[in-house]
Amino acid sequence: MLLLALALIFTIIGVYALELAIPKRDYFIERRGVLAHQEVTESSQDGVVSKRVRLESTTGRTVHMRVVRPKTAPGETLPVIVVMGGEGTGK
Repeated sequence: MLLLALALIFTIIGVYALELAIPKRDYFIERRGVLAHQEVTESSQDGVVSKRVRLESTTGRTVHMRVVRPKTAPGETLPVIVVMGGEGTGK
């Protein structure tokens, strides 16, 4: 019984891995859109610049992000760290 359960679990994992390995180019092409609208709200406090950005695609999908950085002189560059995630659906 234990061997059967393990075989079933490994089969499910294998089928799922195979599904992930299949390219889904057509799926993404169908859902492709272009930037339709953007909102940028900027604030500055204590030497820190904060920008809230909302991007909306022609497909209706939206992305919310926040950029936080120290104030810099014009032309000065900074290293970048990208943190992705969120609650529930990644929002």
